[in-house]
Amino acid sequence: MQKIVRLENWTLITPKDAPAHRYLRGSVFDHPRIADGATVFTTTILSVDHCRAQTANTIYILGKENRGSTAQAQMPNSWQLCQALNV
Repeated sequence: MQKIVRLENWTLITPKDAPAHRYLRGSVFDHPRIADGATVFTTTILSVDHCRAQTANTIYILGKENRGSTAQAQMPNSWQLCQALNV
């Protein structure tokens, strides 16, 4: 059974050397083994449905995206992320 957790202040990461292996970085909440607010890197995103990003073992409910970094212009909002990741 997959864990369902919340991810806040997330950023989409697309490695230049492996663009098909996109993942998210953000603050996790409601994870059974990780403290609330800890920064995590997800494994490869398999799908996004209604702004829930799914990896092999976890479903991440996406909260607010990170808008405080210098890369703000390059980061998608929730709608753009859903569009970008749906195949």
